[in-house]
Amino acid sequence: MKPLIVYTPAFEAGYSPDSILIDEPIEDGPKNASGTYSGAITARNAIKYSKNTTAWKLLDEVGVKRGLSYLQNMEFSKICDGD
Repeated sequence: MKPLIVYTPAFEAGYSPDSILIDEPIEDGPKNASGTYSGAITARNAIKYSKNTTAWKLLDEVGVKRGLSYLQNMEFSKICDGD
């Protein structure tokens, strides 16, 4: 979901695959699955390595409503937890 609800609206807002993002721990936020952080990283590599912290920050910037609107436009009827 990150490429759709986070990176697509970020690219439309002016970010590019070469934009530099900061991958670092976020207090009370998500952690990266690897448990490691890369510091300055391109959006391209943030997507490639599925960095949760960069996606979290970008979603905050572009707005949750805007991000979720991409799902609505693709006619997702609901989101479930996968169980």
